Amino acid sequence: IINIINLTFVLKRVKVAFRGINLKKYAKPVGMIFLAGLLNSLYNKMDVVLLGFMTEDKYVGYYSMNRRITALILAVVTSLGTVLIPRMSYYVNNKMKDEYNNLAERSLSFIYFATIPVIVILFILSDEIVLLFGGEKFMPASFSLKIIAFQVIVTGLTAFFSTQVILAHNDEKSLMLSNLVGAVVNVSLNLLFIGKFYHAAPSAAIVISECSVIATMLFLARKYIHFRIIKPATLNYVVAGALMAGIILFIKPMLSINYIYVLLAASTTGTVVYLSYLLAVREENLTVIIKTFRKKLLTKGGEA
Repeated sequence: IINIINLTFVLKRVKVAFRGINLKKYAKPVGMIFLAGLLNSLYNKMDVVLLGFMTEDKYVGYYSMNRRITALILAVVTSLGTVLIPRMSYYVNNKMKDEYNNLAERSLSFIYFATIPVIVILFILSDEIVLLFGGEKFMPASFSLKIIAFQVIVTGLTAFFSTQVILAHNDEKSLMLSNLVGAVVNVSLNLLFIGKFYHAAPSAAIVISECSVIATMLFLARKYIHFRIIKPATLNYVVAGALMAGIILFIKPMLSINYIYVLLAASTTGTVVYLSYLLAVREENLTVIIKTFRKKLLTKGGEA
């Protein structure tokens, strides 16, 4: 329904013509993107299938709950790449290297900015999160949630290199090959270790396979990468995350009333510490957010 509504708006602004379309020209790149998507779905879905075949249903439940938790977060992080594809492609096609490199670095910094505090919360407060989403019966999923927490940043980086680097440079073949490597690594690890480590195996496998995808992309797309993947300012996110982890670990034992109170109070306090440090060092993303928020408030105040 959403796509149909969007189409009605598109048709008002864009003239669609079916004459003179050269389907042969686009068959290969579209086919490569299709294969890349198919392979990505393979290693993102096959782990659940293998877990179901090789273990009991309860382990599938533990793992599926963890994947749903990380999926909520990844929906926000990976959406940035989709939004920026047109702009990145425009810069590439018009040979605007400086603008492209600047936007790429800003996009990467946003990924670090958004994912590091999430990893800290998922890792340290995994017990409370599992209790909130699944209850006591799902407590065995707590350890695997600590592992799969790191998927948030590696999948965010995978989405960045997929959309904003490789697709922006029209290199569909590299995208397909990278996802092929990820599929092979993921399925192999699951076949080898699910029988011994149960739901913890696919949790680790998805993180490792995403890392293998990133490594392959860095190798295949190295000719496109003329920007800094890690800047000196990136250390600020690590320091802020460490301070956040420290304060949560410090106050968590004091908040033993109930798990919801622990989760809310610890995560809120930790987030305040994280943002306060970044504000003190004048971190770019936070500064832009605050300036935008102030501008909108002033605009509304002026209208009033």
